[in-house]
Amino acid sequence: MDKFVANIKKNRKIYAALFLILLFGMYLRVYHIDYPTIGYHNWKESHYLAESRNFAEDGFFNHGFFVPEWDALRSFDDPTGAHSDTFPVISILIAIAFKIFGPHLWVARLVGIIFSLGTVLMMFLLSRELFKRDDIAIIAAALTAINPLFVFFSHNVQLINPGVFFMLSSAYFYVRWRDSDKNSHLISTAVFLSLAGLTKYTFLVIAIPFALTFPYKKLLKLNKSQIKAYSASFAAMLTIPAWFLYSKTIVQAEGTALAIGEMNIWAFLTPGWWKSVWPFLSDNYTVIGFWFAIAGIVMLVTFYNSNKKFAELFLLSYSAALIPFIMIMSNKLKGHSYHQFPIAPIIILTMSYFIMVVSQTSIGLFKVKAEKKEILKWIVILVLFIVLLSPSMDAKNKQFDTQFFGLDIAGDYIRENSEVNEKVIFSGGQSFGFLWNADRKAYYSTDLKLDILKEAEENGVRWIFMYHWGFKSMQNSELHQYLGENYNLRQMAYLSQGKDNAVYYIVLEKGEGGFSMDSLQSWTDGKELRYKDYDSTSGKIKLYYVN
Repeated sequence: MDKFVANIKKNRKIYAALFLILLFGMYLRVYHIDYPTIGYHNWKESHYLAESRNFAEDGFFNHGFFVPEWDALRSFDDPTGAHSDTFPVISILIAIAFKIFGPHLWVARLVGIIFSLGTVLMMFLLSRELFKRDDIAIIAAALTAINPLFVFFSHNVQLINPGVFFMLSSAYFYVRWRDSDKNSHLISTAVFLSLAGLTKYTFLVIAIPFALTFPYKKLLKLNKSQIKAYSASFAAMLTIPAWFLYSKTIVQAEGTALAIGEMNIWAFLTPGWWKSVWPFLSDNYTVIGFWFAIAGIVMLVTFYNSNKKFAELFLLSYSAALIPFIMIMSNKLKGHSYHQFPIAPIIILTMSYFIMVVSQTSIGLFKVKAEKKEILKWIVILVLFIVLLSPSMDAKNKQFDTQFFGLDIAGDYIRENSEVNEKVIFSGGQSFGFLWNADRKAYYSTDLKLDILKEAEENGVRWIFMYHWGFKSMQNSELHQYLGENYNLRQMAYLSQGKDNAVYYIVLEKGEGGFSMDSLQSWTDGKELRYKDYDSTSGKIKLYYVN
């Protein structure tokens, strides 16, 4: 403890800077902490929120040992929502928090935010341990704090926030073990790597730089205590295949783990793939930041060829891991930005390396005293940070402003006017977010047809929640006629666009009939018009609705 306190006193300026970085990172992340589940990728957030609430209400062993249960049912043969998946770390932790503080959105999101701030800290510690320098550690922490990908998704309830924290913790202890050869560091490496893999298999990508930089000669001269440490580490890693086999055996319904059939390993060689992925890259790291990272990799190669240092070798090995990761994940990477979480740290680290080298090199252009050179170096770092700050905030705002209005309103209405055992069928896509407010089991179909609806009704469906992209189903005259004869319109919402009103969604309940898409506008006549204001970074957006 005395050594720890002495270290802080000795480096008080660095730790003060780290504290300010964490404070700023917290400020960015708590935005919309209690906002409805209507945002970008609300379908993923509603998935883990439902698991958390179901764990909190029904216990952790209702379907087996920590088997998660979601509310969006995958098929009519799936009555409970129990499914196989990676170990539900975030759902378990949030369920515990729900039991203590109540089932509130801010409680769930705070758990992810804490892990995200822990990721900022681990980037600082990992960089410092690698390079034995404060400048790159501060740069890496600062870039992680403002990174649009990490800022936005810290707010989303997903596995990726604990996953990346565990992965970086494993890397930190691996680097420490390389220096210290302590058994505790080796075991910590394995434990955190196991937690990362259990949380989401893709975070095992960090094992590639471990394998490429491992001191294999050490294995030839192990003593008794080291053999025990390696055995304990191996045992920790066995939890990953053990959980995989258990979850597949106990529950047949598929979860979200990577499926072999989804791979297309050569897709990244096509222009179309890069065209799909580039918007995510520019949103996640900014265009300038991405090219900083490319330049950083070039610098790593150049300096490693001359100095052969472990720090450069480790980052180059992590960079090399991008190739198999992209090959395996190519289809998923072009679909959703959050799949980049396991590789985001190496992009940020290479950006940081570039800034460190540029700042260190630039001071050599001026003939000034040593203390002024240090000040000049930090000025260069600050300038390059500011260059990245503005586009990072723009990219972050773009993601926060992607919203699907009214999901919470529709969910509240269904919960307040339905029985607990009544189910909903909805139009999928980014409308999953209504499930948090509705607290009902539901099926989804992006192209609703009459036979699907009738089978859904046989399985307890009495409600239809149709977001505007689902309106195309109404072109099916057979379905439209059936709805007119058997369903009532219960709620409608719209945005006012000049003289026109753009209908956003409708809520239907099975009953005596009378629904017609053609009479939506006149249906509001004589009824109370309500509205709700939604926040965006540019102002308020008003959604009108009628019950």
